[in-house]
Amino acid sequence: MTALAVAIAVLMPVPHDASFLATQADWTLFADVFGSVGGTIFSGLAFAGLIWTIRIQQQELKETREELAKTATAQVESQKAHEAHVRVAQQSARLSAATALLSHYDGQMYRLAETIEVSLNEKKANQTADLERMSVKRTEVRKEIYALRDELRDLVRYAEVVSETLPQETAGTVTVKNP
Repeated sequence: MTALAVAIAVLMPVPHDASFLATQADWTLFADVFGSVGGTIFSGLAFAGLIWTIRIQQQELKETREELAKTATAQVESQKAHEAHVRVAQQSARLSAATALLSHYDGQMYRLAETIEVSLNEKKANQTADLERMSVKRTEVRKEIYALRDELRDLVRYAEVVSETLPQETAGTVTVKNP
């Protein structure tokens, strides 16, 4: 502030005689000139400060919008990860059901095999036709079981592929075991 007053005083054309500021009227004239020049300068500085403040607020608003866009993108990615997790959970449930079904058919196959062996030992001569039918049934059951095993293996592979494509945050939350 003092530097501004000194600069104005130096730049103003001032007569070099000692009688310039000798009277009250000279001081009044000097104060009027200094006030009008100083007022103009201070008004200009205030306006520049206002412009500067508006620019800062625009920059902050731009940064806020960018952060909001990043937040929206993160929300979309989180939703996609959640949907992928749901799909993996559904595949896991299907895999569990297929495993239970396979276990059931394995038990049936074992009981059928035992039944066939007992029947072969006891009634070998009299029931050749029945044994062949049971053998055919056994073959059909085995084919069904093998088909179910293949389907189960495909489901396991699919679940592994799905779990590998999940984002790192959800990968590993579902464990899939090979039978």
